[in-house]
Amino acid sequence: MTGLLVVTGASRGIGRAICARGLDRGMAVCAVARSADELAALAALAPDRVEAELSFACAPLARLPTLGASHDSIFNALPH
Repeated sequence: MTGLLVVTGASRGIGRAICARGLDRGMAVCAVARSADELAALAALAPDRVEAELSFACAPLARLPTLGASHDSIFNALPH
């Protein structure tokens, strides 16, 4: 792989196109989006390269201080 590409809004439009191009170029892609179904379709473009799938529900900002463990699980799932 030639690098890591982090894309938000990756499930459709420009974000999906950027992810697809990154996958075509052999990059590691961390795709973030609100639609799990559309992310699954994106992962199907390169099923042999999916290393981790994470899913999180949206939470009110008042709960933000209690979500630290969620952030840790994201970083721990990324390739080292």
